[in-house]
Amino acid sequence: MKKNPYVTIFTPNYNCARFISETIESILNQTYENFEYIIIDDCSTDRSWQIIQNYANKDKRIKIYRNKKNLGIVRNRNKGFKKRSPQSKYFVIIDSDDVSLKNRIELQVRFLEDNPYYGLVGSNVIIIDENSKL
Repeated sequence: MKKNPYVTIFTPNYNCARFISETIESILNQTYENFEYIIIDDCSTDRSWQIIQNYANKDKRIKIYRNKKNLGIVRNRNKGFKKRSPQSKYFVIIDSDDVSLKNRIELQVRFLEDNPYYGLVGSNVIIIDENSKL
């Protein structure tokens, strides 16, 4: 039986305490389980870092980092790429104010495995408000 490829899921965070729990939960509840989850906090001034630490203490798949100075979104994302495991075949980005449907990673990995000429996939978007309502 073929083993599922290892995936790095990455969330850059800056001051998203209102949303980061829902983001993290949407990743931890994925149907696809062969992953590491990297979260890099970019010097948040809200409660984000404390929330992220609480999740990391409960789930060993979560690897957290906190920048010493604010890098901004582009350099923070680049840092996320550098932190990924060398065994990771795919890299998934989810922003800290987004949520993923529970089968997102499974569907994307299956598509890429079945279609080796593709190097990148996106997903459909459902717009929700700050209360997670359509």
